[in-house]
Amino acid sequence: MNIVSDELVEEVVIALLNMPDEEGGWTVPQDYQQVHDLMRDMKVGPYEDYGKMNTTEIINKYFFLFILIVMFSFVIALTTTYVDSVNRQHKEELIKREKAEQALMESEDKFAKISTSAQDAIIMIDNKGMTTFWNRAAEKMFDYKKEEVMGKYLHDLIAPAEYTGSYKKGLAGFMAEGKGPAIGPIISLKARKKTGDEFPVELSLSSFVLRDGTWNAAGIIRDTTYRKKAEEALIDARVAAEAANRTKSEFLANMSHELRTPLNSIIGFSDMLLEGVVGNLNEKQIRYLRNISGSGHHLLTLINDILDLSKVDSGKMQISYEKFTINEVFTDIRNNLANFAISKSITLNFEVEADLTDIYADKLKLKQILYNLVSNAIKFTSEQGSVYISASARSNRLHVEVRDTGIGINTEDQKKLFSAFTQLDSTYSRKYQGSGLGLVLVKKFVEIHGGRVWVESESGKGSNFIFEIPLCEAT
Repeated sequence: MNIVSDELVEEVVIALLNMPDEEGGWTVPQDYQQVHDLMRDMKVGPYEDYGKMNTTEIINKYFFLFILIVMFSFVIALTTTYVDSVNRQHKEELIKREKAEQALMESEDKFAKISTSAQDAIIMIDNKGMTTFWNRAAEKMFDYKKEEVMGKYLHDLIAPAEYTGSYKKGLAGFMAEGKGPAIGPIISLKARKKTGDEFPVELSLSSFVLRDGTWNAAGIIRDTTYRKKAEEALIDARVAAEAANRTKSEFLANMSHELRTPLNSIIGFSDMLLEGVVGNLNEKQIRYLRNISGSGHHLLTLINDILDLSKVDSGKMQISYEKFTINEVFTDIRNNLANFAISKSITLNFEVEADLTDIYADKLKLKQILYNLVSNAIKFTSEQGSVYISASARSNRLHVEVRDTGIGINTEDQKKLFSAFTQLDSTYSRKYQGSGLGLVLVKKFVEIHGGRVWVESESGKGSNFIFEIPLCEAT
């Protein structure tokens, strides 16, 4: 058997390496045929004696060379595949890294823009309390330039001396676990400018851990000086208004006798003259006296309403609870307002639920509530109309409704109903007399019983005033 020289093998291998196929790699079947073609052209190896030996002799002589070349080609193919795989992975890693770097750059750019344009101070410190970030708003708020605070102990720069002890204690816990009483909630405290002036701020502090395991903190600080001043001014104004209102209410409450006494005299003497106590009067005198008496009664009602409202506002209105039936109150209301209803040909209908027996409330206040509601219903209902008054028990509460077929109230005007000295329309004010206090007193009296009052109405379709109070004494 002929021995293949090393030079021949090297020459064949070099020739193979210089002849890659179109795909840039080798496969065993393809490489095997190329080796045959190459050696035939070079007349080397098994083709050295081409034409001199038969095929069987050639195969026997150069069999091991064929095997060596095939194995070498296979190794080259595996190596190329592995290198391509590594290159692909490396490329993918590079793409991922580039995307991560791009995202990081965009994030840093956004943070820089946000922190620069923010109206609140944004500050960061490391786990030793040293300043690591200071935005423009912080420069304006504290009068320190960025260069003056970076790497400096922040507490010594912006915190009043009174916080030193608690700050150092909190910093020790923060360094260990990133926790502390100031972390998380928004807290109100004082801060100090470079000039030493102190001012109120709100602080929102959060913590985060770095890759090296150390805790850092980021704080957002808002100057609340102007808001505090506005709040204080609002409180002062409210206190002053409440004091003025109390003074007015106390004055009116204390002047009740002085205001009522002259009016009672005017009303009393005019009524005596109308009854003929001092002799007969002519028609003109009677007409004048009736005007005097009617105006006196109207003015007395107005003064009584004002005084009652003042008593409620000043806390001097007292509730006298007693046990009675709603039928008793309905009877009094019917007797007092019957002539008013008859004068307008209006029908009054009273209905009491059979299960409703005794109630426990201030009887006089309840009568005034119903008097105001029913008289209003009569006043704002056209002739030949009707007013329906009902009472029932609902969930241990007295439920009363006063429904009429009157002019009704639109949605916007319903919001003004229970405001003092308010009448819904100047036309109504001229046509229907009233002080604008009746419904205010209804609301006050219902509320001091622990109840509520509301209205259901549509313009031109009548109104339904409803109130509820506890059947027993409110606690």
